[in-house]
Amino acid sequence: MLQLQAAGATSTDDLHPAEHCLDGNPETFWLSTGLFPQELVLSLPSPTRIVAVHLRCCNVKQMSLQHSTEEMPGGFTELAKSGNLEQRSFVGVWKCIISCRFSVTGWSCPVGAI
Repeated sequence: MLQLQAAGATSTDDLHPAEHCLDGNPETFWLSTGLFPQELVLSLPSPTRIVAVHLRCCNVKQMSLQHSTEEMPGGFTELAKSGNLEQRSFVGVWKCIISCRFSVTGWSCPVGAI
């Protein structure tokens, strides 16, 4: 199991903070508020090889998955992009990832079960 932590979110609802997308509970989720795009940044304690990212979303027009190999989240590079999704798996082999950024364009978006 990966030791992810929510390193930041562009917005959040007090009842549905970004940390909810990592708690393993399918009944909880991150809810973004405000204008789009919205972003959620997840960080790992050390460089990690990732082979898949699984998402459950609601009312998402488009999402991109980006990664960073920098110690502090930054300098992101796009790994994958998808549109009109409810459930989506991004599959690949990505090495030395320290942070992942999910950039969402669309309506309200609960993201969970990462």
